[in-house]
Amino acid sequence: MKELWRNEVAEFHGEFVNFEPSCIYPKPLQDCGPPVLIGSRSGKVFARIVRYADGWCPLLRPGYDLARGVKLLREAAAQAGRRYDDLHLKVAMISPTRESVKEALELGLQEVETFVPSAGPEKALPVIDNFTELDAKFR
Repeated sequence: MKELWRNEVAEFHGEFVNFEPSCIYPKPLQDCGPPVLIGSRSGKVFARIVRYADGWCPLLRPGYDLARGVKLLREAAAQAGRRYDDLHLKVAMISPTRESVKEALELGLQEVETFVPSAGPEKALPVIDNFTELDAKFR
């Protein structure tokens, strides 16, 4: 995708993907396209992030140790010779709380996203209101 986003005409021949000269329009607004983020529970995810991606976006679920994930990502970046500070860090939270958002921000994650249920206003609006309140506390 980055080749297609970056160049007028792109061609790529790799181990898993091959495509002949191609183009894509419209191009993304960001130079070289939006950041490519990886999030996974695989033990190999951190090596893959520092090798292939622009950053990390784990889905924070109960029991997930975000601080441990940050530590493992820092170690993988150091081993790969990549600057940890250049990585884009975002966390997805199904039910964000003041504590979970605070922890993510203190650990250096730059963005927090949440999900709004695909439901009527009676279910969706309280979720939006909660996130709006959390956002106001951290601005």
